[in-house]
Amino acid sequence: LDPPQMLGPVPRASQQKASWFWFFRAVDTILRAAEPYFPKRTRARAIGRAVAWVTERLNGEDGLGAVFPSMANSVMMFDALGYPSDHPQRAIARKSVEKLLVVHEHEAYCQPCVSPIWDTGLVCHALLEVGGERPVAEVKRGLDWLVPKQILDVRGDWIARRGDLRPGGWAFQYANAHYPDVDDTAVVAMAMDRVQGLSGRQDFAASLVRAKEWILGMQSENGAWGAFDADNEYYYLNNIPFADHGALLDPPTEDVSARCLSTLGQLGDTASPAAKRAERALGECQADHEHHGKRDIAERHRVGEEAARVEAEEHDQQRRGAQQRTARGGADHAARIRVRRPHPERERAGEEHDHEEERHGEHAPAAQQAVRTQSGGRQQRQQA
Repeated sequence: LDPPQMLGPVPRASQQKASWFWFFRAVDTILRAAEPYFPKRTRARAIGRAVAWVTERLNGEDGLGAVFPSMANSVMMFDALGYPSDHPQRAIARKSVEKLLVVHEHEAYCQPCVSPIWDTGLVCHALLEVGGERPVAEVKRGLDWLVPKQILDVRGDWIARRGDLRPGGWAFQYANAHYPDVDDTAVVAMAMDRVQGLSGRQDFAASLVRAKEWILGMQSENGAWGAFDADNEYYYLNNIPFADHGALLDPPTEDVSARCLSTLGQLGDTASPAAKRAERALGECQADHEHHGKRDIAERHRVGEEAARVEAEEHDQQRRGAQQRTARGGADHAARIRVRRPHPERERAGEEHDHEEERHGEHAPAAQQAVRTQSGGRQQRQQA
């Protein structure tokens, strides 16, 4: 690998606007030339503040941001600053990266992160679709495991925009208190509400109150939701030279917005101002499919999430007509899935076809030998 000093300036990426890119390139060039003349004390103070910021969010063995890029950068930061390998902060940062490695006898790879909260929430929904006593009992176990994972006491980086909002979300990973995920929170909350509807009990009422409060508080001014932040739409920052991947931001997207709207609908909050604003935002997104940032995949989810929103509204209407919560049952949540079974006659015909192929297969070697024998005899006669 070539050392960084030999690589030269980063070229402009295809998605970056030329005007912004060259503006930032000029600023970067000027700052690089001026950097040696910065006061040493000012530089040391700036580095110290950066290290303090990272250290506060190191997150133990789960790592900075609980995702590989920031975790790897934290290790390189401590190394560049001369921290010895056995320094507690550098060691824990290195340990967090090593925990992402999966090493087998003939292969090895590094996971970008782990996703137990998200996976558990989705599995709970899948088991609820299956229904039955045992699947629902397993869902209850899964949700009981999720309850203490709710972040209620750490005001993460999202407070920069929502300083008066109480925490109440779930992260994507085992532990990532500074960066709870609106998307995961919506999925977990919907699963908890579904189980309460089946049982008629309020086992997750406290968790649902805080989750709904946090989701509502994280709604952006345009009515939509991002995954980790609100109103994070400073798209010009994606033109910074080192942002060649074009994903520095966490803007509101359709998939997260539709999931949050589905959650509000399932919780009976379809007519609130927040829900109406979200509907308008999704309508505007439908007319303009330009997406930005790391969640460009949102367009693929849009149709499914819109369908989930409609189903949530139907569910709310049914609940309003019920006299008791227990009357709702699991039927209000069941997916309309039909499994096509082959016609008995077609099955019989298929079996006969398979048997016929087997019979042909049994005689195939003999038939091939006969063809070879005939061909060999024909060649001998031609030679004679």
